[in-house]
This record gives sequence, structure tokens and C-alpha cells, in this order.
Amino acid sequence: MRTDYQWKLRRLLLVSLYVFFGASAICQALSPRSLLLAFVFPVAIASTVTFWCVVDSRILGRPMLRVLQMLTFFTWPIAVPLYLVWSRRLRGVGLVFLHALGLMATLFIVFYVTIVLAYGPAILEHYGL
Repeated sequence: MRTDYQWKLRRLLLVSLYVFFGASAICQALSPRSLLLAFVFPVAIASTVTFWCVVDSRILGRPMLRVLQMLTFFTWPIAVPLYLVWSRRLRGVGLVFLHALGLMATLFIVFYVTIVLAYGPAILEHYGL
């Protein structure tokens, strides 16, 4: 793969991750017991972050072994922050916190905006918000 393609792919995967978190929040607000939430979004998110790590490691010139890719897929909430700290040292710690805050903010903002749009502002008063 060409390097400029890898950079674009890495950026697209990061944007996709935020889109999946937002779509998950919409589904959670509208249908909390959805099978989509239980199966599709966790697999999509795990696949996206694992593929992001694979592409990023190729850009850095240190490709991931297949066994590490599988391990990352199944343990991504722990493996991805460890990968970022390993690959970027102190800057990786900042990226972990930045994206953790960004993903959680995306989740909460999209969830509450969807709740208000779907059920009206009175729903927030019902929950004391």
C-alpha cells in the first residue's frame, strides 16, 4: 500500500469510529434493547479500532503480528490505549485521554439530542435534567 493511501485510510477509520459511537447512541436512545446494539456495533467498533491499529503500525514501519491483531480485536478497550502509549510514548497518553473524552462526548451529546428530538423536551424534566 502507498503511504498517502494509508494516511487517508487511517483518518477514515478514525472518523468511522466516531460515527459508530454516534449511531450507537441513536440506537440506544430509540431502542435500548435492540439486537443491533448487542451485536453489530460492538463488532463494528472492535473491527474499526483494530484495523486502525494495523494501518497505523504499517505507517510507523512496525507491522502488527496477526496474533496481536486478534488480541486487539477482543480486548480493544485495553489494547488500543496500550498500543498508543507504546507507539507514541507520552504523546500517546494524551491521545488516549483526548479520544476517550471525544468518544464519550459524542456518545452523550448524540444520545441526549436524540432523546429530546424523539420524545420532546419534557422527557428531560421527567429525569430531573
